Amino acid sequence: MAEILFGKVNPSGKLPVTFERRITDNPAYATFPNPVNQHPNEIAYSEGLYVGYRGYEKRKIKPLYAFGYGLSYTTFKYSDLDISPSKQNSLAKISFTMSKLEDDLVNVSFTVTNTGKRAGAEVAQLYVGQANSTVDRPIKELKGFKKVYLQPGQSQTVTLPLNQRSFAYWDEATQKWIALPGNYNVLVGAASDDIKLNG
Repeated sequence: MAEILFGKVNPSGKLPVTFERRITDNPAYATFPNPVNQHPNEIAYSEGLYVGYRGYEKRKIKPLYAFGYGLSYTTFKYSDLDISPSKQNSLAKISFTMSKLEDDLVNVSFTVTNTGKRAGAEVAQLYVGQANSTVDRPIKELKGFKKVYLQPGQSQTVTLPLNQRSFAYWDEATQKWIALPGNYNVLVGAASDDIKLNG
């Protein structure tokens, strides 16, 4: 603990949850259990798809600490975003109908640079969201992440694959994952509310 407090060790942690400013900001607040009954038999998840960061974005509420937020004794720069069809899908337009859910369609590459004076780790996060979706979907969804350890001044290229499932939503009527044709936003950042690159 002393080594962390005095900066000898850089913990580089990131939050796997979102913390609200007020309890009423929480997407699940409407169906929180009654404080009088601490052990309900049933809990309704009325927020549906909009759990966590997705709910805050849908309602345009800025949380106290967003999903993926973290502190560090150094700083990081993101650059050189490249979104390219994978080797097995060389077409410029990606065809969802011709691929399997697990086949990699797209490789997303970018560079992370430690711009500070201390060694540290950064968890780069990759989000995908469909532009002008015809179905109710979150603005963006986490589809990949990578933790990179960098010395001061060091850079590393990160490549994360996206397959058909990365673009799909679960259709309750057909009980299948469906990826609709259209344009998708690819976003890379340090937290759900700290997007550094998009394409």
